[in-house]
Amino acid sequence: MTAAVPAPSPHLAPVPSHARALTPDLARGAALLGIAVVNAGLLAPQAPRSVADRVAAVVVTALLENRSWPVFALMFGFGLAAIGARLDHRGISTAARNRVLRRRSGWLAAAGLAQAALVFWGDILAVYGLTGLVVVALLGGSWRARVAFGALSVATWLLGTAALGAGSGAVPDSADYVTSVGERLATFAFWTGANTLALTHLAPMLVGVALFEIGALHRPAAHLRLLRRLATWGFTTGLVGAVPLCLVVAGAWAPSSGWHALALGLHAGSGSRRERRTLPSWPSGRPAASPRRRAGGLRRCWSRSGGAR
Repeated sequence: MTAAVPAPSPHLAPVPSHARALTPDLARGAALLGIAVVNAGLLAPQAPRSVADRVAAVVVTALLENRSWPVFALMFGFGLAAIGARLDHRGISTAARNRVLRRRSGWLAAAGLAQAALVFWGDILAVYGLTGLVVVALLGGSWRARVAFGALSVATWLLGTAALGAGSGAVPDSADYVTSVGERLATFAFWTGANTLALTHLAPMLVGVALFEIGALHRPAAHLRLLRRLATWGFTTGLVGAVPLCLVVAGAWAPSSGWHALALGLHAGSGSRRERRTLPSWPSGRPAASPRRRAGGLRRCWSRSGGAR
């Protein structure tokens, strides 16, 4: 009598440090550093006073604001695809794989809710977690579906940035902790709901999935031409698109509300330009692969990456 073969476990151990790919970790670290610098102003918000303040504000606006978070969102999508590929490589079914990814995204959203309620109103974890659920749903979809959702994400992000600007400026400031919890949750509900429903973070996440599937980040030597083109294009358009807003930040231009909204939209659009540049390069015209072929493709991606995550 043949013994039953146990089903593969969906539980994953951490990837050993010697097996990790360096490029994705460097990209994550650089993006997090940029996000920290951009958000440092929330700890001591005040208008630039000295020349040094204005120079620092212009540098942050030109190089980091609306430039760092798309890179981190890209790496989040890359990570979801990498985890999915590890599960596929172990022989986990597509349904079980997606359950694992959805559970991880759900716990991330829950952590964001707890953080907003207990500590700080400016949460982004829930947006990543909830948007991650959309990414998981699209992992089994066609390239056309990904391109369509990615384009919608870019469009809603640009419209939202131009319409809302930098926000109302109203943040929870109650001295009473219990009252502040309600204020933080109200702010959390508005901004998390707006960012999730508008899919503002979806486009860079889908680009991250695509970059994993072609091996561009965990095998950079084989994709130097693509990476150099993306870096050159993204850096150039990012700098040019930031000029109007940099003039506002430097105090050299005081535009009307309409022109200010356009400057904000151009700044945001140039920050996501690399995503829009990458989306059309996806092979949207080819027939959608079957789930079995798609899972096999992810397994091959994982095998070629050497298990890097």
